[in-house]
Amino acid sequence: MLCRVADLVTVRSWLLLPPLFLATVAGVAGAICGIVGAEVSLSGPILFGSASAIAMVTSVDVNWHGIRALRWAGWGYIALLLVPALLIDSIELPVPVALALGLVGISCWGAFRVGCR
Repeated sequence: MLCRVADLVTVRSWLLLPPLFLATVAGVAGAICGIVGAEVSLSGPILFGSASAIAMVTSVDVNWHGIRALRWAGWGYIALLLVPALLIDSIELPVPVALALGLVGISCWGAFRVGCR
């Protein structure tokens, strides 16, 4: 059973959760690979599969405004996140690009946190 952590989430915030997750993971991987001195190589199925799982789990807390079409569009968005998981094997990024993505992701998480209060 899922427990609710916060109130209902807006549709816009819910749509932004998976891309922010992807950017944050790229940033963390970029920081680790920058310390080690290697290139960033991310697994597409694991990365996008996790993003679609986050979208699916958090879709319960979205304020859909009672519109059934929005719920079906939400399922389409989850399916759209699964397509790269099936088609992309690995993602190679230079360390500075991964760090820049991570910086954007962490900044947006901070903005989300401030907006929740």
